[in-house]
Amino acid sequence: IELQLDSPFDLRKPDDLLALLDQESRKNDIHDLYEDLLARKTAIEKKWIDIDKNSNVASKVTSEDVDCLAAHNLYGDVDFYNIATNGSDRGIVIAMPKKINMGKVKASKELKVPLCMQLTPARWSESLINKTDLTIQPEEALRKTFLPVKFLEQFVYYIVKSLKQNSTSWVHYNLASFYWRIKGEGDKAIDCLKLAIQFVTGNFEDIPLHNLAGILHQSRHSKEAIQILYSAIEFAPKEPKHYLAMANIYAALRDFNSSISYYEKFLELDPHNQEAASNRHAVLCYYKLETALTSFQSELQNILAELHDYHSVQQQWLRLQERLKWETASFDYQYEAMDLEIIDTPKKVQRCMKKSTGGKPVISCDFYEKAPKVDRVNLQSLFQIVENEKQKLIVQHPLNLHKEEIGLEKLKLKERPIVMGYPKFPISMPIKYDLHFDKTGWPTKEECLEWNLPLEEEGNLHLPVFLPPDNKGYLLKKAITDDLNLPNGTQHELPWYPPICESPDVNGEKFLPFNERHQLDVERKSDGYLKKTLLEYVNEGYTDKHEIGQRNISAMDKKTAPRWVLATLASLYWRIRGNMRKTLDCLDMAYQSAPKEHMDVVWVSLGSTVKLLGMPDQSLKFANSAFKINYIEPATNFLLALLKYEDGDIIAAMNNLKNILRADPGFYNGMAEKLLKVWSCRIKLGTGPINTEVKQPLCTKTKTLKGGLIHCDEKNMHCKHEDIECVRVDKQRNSDIFEQCKDSPNMNLGQ
Repeated sequence: IELQLDSPFDLRKPDDLLALLDQESRKNDIHDLYEDLLARKTAIEKKWIDIDKNSNVASKVTSEDVDCLAAHNLYGDVDFYNIATNGSDRGIVIAMPKKINMGKVKASKELKVPLCMQLTPARWSESLINKTDLTIQPEEALRKTFLPVKFLEQFVYYIVKSLKQNSTSWVHYNLASFYWRIKGEGDKAIDCLKLAIQFVTGNFEDIPLHNLAGILHQSRHSKEAIQILYSAIEFAPKEPKHYLAMANIYAALRDFNSSISYYEKFLELDPHNQEAASNRHAVLCYYKLETALTSFQSELQNILAELHDYHSVQQQWLRLQERLKWETASFDYQYEAMDLEIIDTPKKVQRCMKKSTGGKPVISCDFYEKAPKVDRVNLQSLFQIVENEKQKLIVQHPLNLHKEEIGLEKLKLKERPIVMGYPKFPISMPIKYDLHFDKTGWPTKEECLEWNLPLEEEGNLHLPVFLPPDNKGYLLKKAITDDLNLPNGTQHELPWYPPICESPDVNGEKFLPFNERHQLDVERKSDGYLKKTLLEYVNEGYTDKHEIGQRNISAMDKKTAPRWVLATLASLYWRIRGNMRKTLDCLDMAYQSAPKEHMDVVWVSLGSTVKLLGMPDQSLKFANSAFKINYIEPATNFLLALLKYEDGDIIAAMNNLKNILRADPGFYNGMAEKLLKVWSCRIKLGTGPINTEVKQPLCTKTKTLKGGLIHCDEKNMHCKHEDIECVRVDKQRNSDIFEQCKDSPNMNLGQ
């Protein structure tokens, strides 16, 4: 029998038989789980070796597959939407005059654009009035392909003139549709094609139908376009263009089997057409590439599932280990003649003795052999590699696959790494101290009069302040747009819900004294500046605050930004709504998880909010806390300036405004610069709104009889000792009032 150090059977309660039996079962389970973990690790590593060999599946397919090599353009570069014909390949003659005097045409008052419904008799047009409203992009490709003249104005003149001469000419109505397609006017183009279909003669019924299908496909009504082309094929089953158009539409719809079928039908009728052959190769290449990538993604997903299972087993193993150690008696061990490499491995000992050191039991052992070394089970690197491969498929793939169709976003294993930009106002930012307002005598009286400032008006000192997390480098705009697959110009799908910051530990009331919490139930009026700040995050400001609220919810679900950053944005939403209770709840959520170095983002919003609730002292505490973190941030300095001016400390307030202008001259749409001018000119001209006091405390410091320094109180009205003299200068309008604290029984000395 050999003594084993750290024996799991050396129990806290050595006389407990049931505990001993449980410990034995626990030890066996730990051993089995450990063997299971090693087997899983080996299997995962083997699969990963196979996947690593095929990691460049996209480049392999595009560089080796015969269809990819034969295609002139890749799938993403092929124009599958250019579907049109003027019938010239069918013998339709379009005769335009060689010379057209456009100067004379422009001077006339005649109709200069082909409004088809005005160019045909009413008995034909009334029943064909187009009530659709299709949106298409201007098709410049038609200008190069079908315009027989250099300038579009000449083409229009020819069409209008021809239709006036023959108001039932289907050929010219068909050409008129080209003009409106070039202009991007789908509804007017359909008007012309309806008349072309009405008046078409001979065996050409399929031509206007073909062009109508082109407009429908361009406006993303591709299924309707297919139905129209079926009709065109019934009229002209031997016409190759219809099959090519059908193949292109199916390719755009990603129905590759049908697309290839129609390309082959087209090539049977026109076997030497290089465009169709190239398109067919491009579609086949893309299909093979998508199949290979989908298979590769499936293998990655299987590895991720196995990694999740591995993690679960590992957690179970760790929990049993913790319980095993807890049931074991604890000793302080002193290892003698021991190699440090074997601290964490099972050890065999030949000689141990129990000693007492400092009143604690110590076992001292000599080691003679160490167990075989086993590598630790650590797959963190595999996690990172798999995550990188997933991002490579989604972001870097040259064909820009639709990830929603192959399910790549389901690969998410952990929160995406937060991509940071550069901070906008770091404390290392160089600051200039030789600006125009630093000059002695600024501003001059002449400048104050020239600026025509509202010196006599009562200023608004309740301006709201918001410090955006973007200033710290967080890409908040990206988090609620591109990271949600909502690029510029798009809206979040309905319904839209407000962002609620609810959690068992969230309670925004804690920022207010108990006797002031009733104010949270009073709805406050919103401010235009805050609303503009919120809306500018999406679609250049052309959006709705409620839609941004829903984006905030989706961003929290997908974790596109840190939770505290999105909670700060949610607080801005509720400030605009005027709901102070929900505002503080969201700020509390942000407060609990914001990093210490960025806590000023939360402090500023808290300070501005409680200031609006009429608690300037509490607001000043928050603002000072933010200032200690970053003294350059314009929003922090602006909040301090408003608070200090409201308290009568105008010199300090102006210094904060100057700090703003050194870092961001246009801050708050120029309001910081305007306030600095107003406040400076009030001092320069000795004027201001009625009952406004500008206080400059001028208190002397003297020593008491005991030698201690004495100061005037905060309001500069009373002295704490009769040996001190205080002077307060109040500039009210154009008069100066001086007060002195002297030895007088009426001065409440000693307060």
